[in-house]
Amino acid sequence: MNGVHDMGGMHGFGPVEPEQDEPVFHERWEGRVYGMRRQLGRLAGHRAAIERLEPAVYLASSYYEKWLRSTENTLVERGILTADELDARMEYFRASPDAPVPRLEDPERAKAAVDSIHTLVRPGRDVGIAPSFAVGDRVRVRNINPPGHTRLPRYARGKFGVIAHFHGVHDLQDDVPPGVRPAPQPVYNVRFEASELWGDGAEAKQVVYIDMWESYVELA
Repeated sequence: MNGVHDMGGMHGFGPVEPEQDEPVFHERWEGRVYGMRRQLGRLAGHRAAIERLEPAVYLASSYYEKWLRSTENTLVERGILTADELDARMEYFRASPDAPVPRLEDPERAKAAVDSIHTLVRPGRDVGIAPSFAVGDRVRVRNINPPGHTRLPRYARGKFGVIAHFHGVHDLQDDVPPGVRPAPQPVYNVRFEASELWGDGAEAKQVVYIDMWESYVELA
């Protein structure tokens, strides 16, 4: 993914301004979108679906607007809803803003959804795969340019780093065909000197740590 969706290291977007006492959700609808995504799980595609948004739409959308738009698109792509049904529903509520919103009252299901949010699920997989690299190994990031979603940031491709930690084996989160479970791979935390990533313009004595699947790196 080499589009605007991979924003790491790009210029022109201004500083990140932390919000004092930032709420979990700024609007009630954001919480509803979060709830829908939790219920849909893998069905909604999430990051890979977000990266299929048109660049102008992606840049103009807030965080949860990206979630909502990508979820709508995925449900249409999979035949669960149609674009006409979505448009008709939106038009209905524009014409009747005070119309009641349908609700499903299912306390047990609601409790299960809340419990799932507060339940720690460790993502590691115990599948007998041994890591190929060890802490301290110097590695080079592969210069790969997949057309779909990848967790490999563009600014790190071709750069040299050192394995700082082994996280265990996890499902690869790059784009895979629908219905196919991602293949598990060892995941490492790799330490990069800022000057390696940003050149002479990097801040002095700064480092960047990036988690990387094994297929992203090779021995230097």
